[in-house]
Amino acid sequence: AADSDRLYDLFAGFLNARTPTGETRWARIYARLGEEARDPLEEFLARALDHERESGGALSSFLAAIGTEDTQLKREMSHDRDEVQVMTVHASKGLERPVIILPDTTRSPLTGKGDTILAHPEAGMVWSQKKAEDPPAVAALREAAANRVKAEHGRLLYVALTRARDRLIVCGWRQGAGTLGQIAEDSWYARLAEHWGGEGWSEIDTPLTGRVEEIGTGLRFGPRPETLGAAETARRAAVAVPDWAVVPAPGEQAGVRGVAPSSFLGEEAGDFEPPVLSPLADPGAHRFRRGDAIHKLLQTLPDLPRDRRREAAERFVAAQPDFSDADRRIMIEETLGILDHPDFAPLFGPGSRAEVSLVGRAPDLPGNVIVRGQVDRLVVTETEVLIIDYKTNRPPPEDVAAVAKVYIGQLATYRALLRAVHPGKTVRCALLWTDAARLMEVADEVMDAVLEGATA
Repeated sequence: AADSDRLYDLFAGFLNARTPTGETRWARIYARLGEEARDPLEEFLARALDHERESGGALSSFLAAIGTEDTQLKREMSHDRDEVQVMTVHASKGLERPVIILPDTTRSPLTGKGDTILAHPEAGMVWSQKKAEDPPAVAALREAAANRVKAEHGRLLYVALTRARDRLIVCGWRQGAGTLGQIAEDSWYARLAEHWGGEGWSEIDTPLTGRVEEIGTGLRFGPRPETLGAAETARRAAVAVPDWAVVPAPGEQAGVRGVAPSSFLGEEAGDFEPPVLSPLADPGAHRFRRGDAIHKLLQTLPDLPRDRRREAAERFVAAQPDFSDADRRIMIEETLGILDHPDFAPLFGPGSRAEVSLVGRAPDLPGNVIVRGQVDRLVVTETEVLIIDYKTNRPPPEDVAAVAKVYIGQLATYRALLRAVHPGKTVRCALLWTDAARLMEVADEVMDAVLEGATA
């Protein structure tokens, strides 16, 4: 679509299009990420429009420009939205909300602040690796730095406490994976607990008391809030607290990662990519240049009519230095022999494509992996998908059994992606060893064995 549509129309059309379930992709994004996703999407479309006006509007240059930017958008936090807003204390400065909850109050501000380089007014920088080994002067510097951190921690506490209009709720649970009730002496919770109590304060049972072990009672300042209407109270009372609300959340699955087929399957398959042919064994790099020349011929000749390929190949190899006439004839015959191979001729015929990028997931691959790769040659027919992966400057094996598993795994990964894109079609894969101009088809059972071993 990028070849025919304007850049802005391409992305705006994608977002405005209705999905099979009836809603637009705008609506899907809001349902998944919230209304706040509108700002970055609109900014993205604005960038696309600017790129059209100022830089020509090519998709590739636009993606390159976006990929190198490091831009942050600042949003105005509105007051009238029916939602919970999660933010840092720094970001909340100047805001007011009806109800403020401070959920993370039990940690020390000095956690993870064990600096080994300290500022000195005369010496500049002082290095001390261990606090226990500090001489008195360095100990004084470390204490001063700690006091500055504590002072800033106290200023942030003041900001946090003064954001609430109607109600402030302070919670203390645990430090990371620490013991329940473990509260640092210089934490917000400890400082508040020292001063909150006495006249005007009363103990209350929290809704989770008795459901969560050792949660204890809470404290309330002032009278009990006015109850809601009887009907509303009955409705609220009928709602049971779900189990997920009273147990620690399980660890999250590892994030989605993008990988190349070789890095995804190489180590797991127990076989790394074999070394290239040594230039020392060929001082003139004859085999290297021969393989590169054949690769170039295989890339360009299929775009020409069959009756013009030999003439074009002869012109190309004639321009390559340091090849004998016999070498040139062999290169041409081997290349044309591959292009005319009876089983794989469609790969180099009309409708075939060179250097096709593949990005995505597939049912046969792990769910947290997005594979990014490039197929050297691909063609899609009514019943089949045919792909070839070139191997240049590698020692060509005699049969499939001697092929490195990482190569078999690459083909298996491409096959899995293409099966997902073209369900019901047979996907055939082959390796082309350009150094020997040899085409080698790889059977499904061979790829299945490598892929199953890697994903296991």
